Amino acid sequence: MSDPVEVAVEQAYRAEWPTLVAGLARWTGDLDRAEDAAAEAVAKAFETWPRDGVPARPGAWLQTTARRKVLDRLRRDRVAVDKLATLAHELRDEPGADSVSDPDDPFGAVCWSDTAAEDLLRLVFTCCHPALAASAQVPLALRLLCGLTAAETARLLLTTEPTVAQRLVRAKRKIRDAGIALDIPPRAAWPDRLDAVLTVIGLVFTEGHTAAEGPALVRPGLCDEALRLAALLRRLLPDEPEVLGLSALLLLTDARRDARTDGDALVPLADQDRGRWRWDDIGHGLHLATRALRRSGDRPGRWVLEAAIAALQVQPDPDREAIVALYDRLAEQTPSSAVLANRAAAIALARGPAAGIAALDGVRAAPGDHRLLVLRAELTAGLGHHPEARQLMRHAIQAARNDIERNHLRRRLDAWTGD
Repeated sequence: MSDPVEVAVEQAYRAEWPTLVAGLARWTGDLDRAEDAAAEAVAKAFETWPRDGVPARPGAWLQTTARRKVLDRLRRDRVAVDKLATLAHELRDEPGADSVSDPDDPFGAVCWSDTAAEDLLRLVFTCCHPALAASAQVPLALRLLCGLTAAETARLLLTTEPTVAQRLVRAKRKIRDAGIALDIPPRAAWPDRLDAVLTVIGLVFTEGHTAAEGPALVRPGLCDEALRLAALLRRLLPDEPEVLGLSALLLLTDARRDARTDGDALVPLADQDRGRWRWDDIGHGLHLATRALRRSGDRPGRWVLEAAIAALQVQPDPDREAIVALYDRLAEQTPSSAVLANRAAAIALARGPAAGIAALDGVRAAPGDHRLLVLRAELTAGLGHHPEARQLMRHAIQAARNDIERNHLRRRLDAWTGD
């Protein structure tokens, strides 16, 4: 996509989708209506911005347009007269700091209150309602919070697109038919949903940190939303070790954001310019990781362990064996292919590529996951077996969907050519 206006629409869509859908869901109480209105607003932007120019505040423009779309639909639905009157009043009179004019808006100026964080958390808790199948909770949240397509979600969750699409349909039907309220539940109900909520926030950050596809490695808007959700959850549950652990992990990881690329080149962790890291965030993350470890005692959970690993990795001279020991404990709790692959990579750094390859025995790549192929290629090259490494890397390049990642892998492949 090269047209500047189209780029602006795409950027606004990626950055504003979470708060757009979350705010509309709170406003309408209807997930389907919220998602449809958000999609229509984005389509309207593609239609009008090339003609009228990109608005000064794209997110506010999208919010205004989406709300107008809701009202237009309600006008066509005679049974919704009372609801229309209520929403029209809110659209006209909602208190807030800023107003946004839209010449197509029948109510003129639109104002909104600063409730974006609460809206997002409300949407996360709704997506993680215990009445929904566990397999559907994360795909639903990724769709509504990130605007990911079924294909993007499938790649992120290492499953197939039809499976994701089916889960989304069933989840939305369940919310509608069961009358599930779009709200933050009573505090007593939080423990039952906490693991799913933390997983959703973690996956939102993962997609922001390394986009599944597209020209950019990082989607800053998603990283920021995940950090904001984690901070809000930490304020609500300040003594919960797993909440502290997730916050620490995100801060320690995101602090390296600016150093991860150099132009269109990906920069591995070991080669990054540490002067470009955000050390205030690293200090905050280390503090939270320490608190999380202390509060978890001798039974740290997944997020506490991942935070501890991230805390060691930012040290100038990391204790490689300590990192392996933490991955051993993490793999006992969460033996996913991603965790097992990361454990193998840690073993390779501590004990050499042969030990890393041995740790990969029996680990199978999930559908669409190219990173296990990359790791096998790198470790195989480390043993000097370059023809085999090149073959593995070619397969990984074919599977990769992110442009910067793919370019990085091509450079690695070129480095082995002729060896």
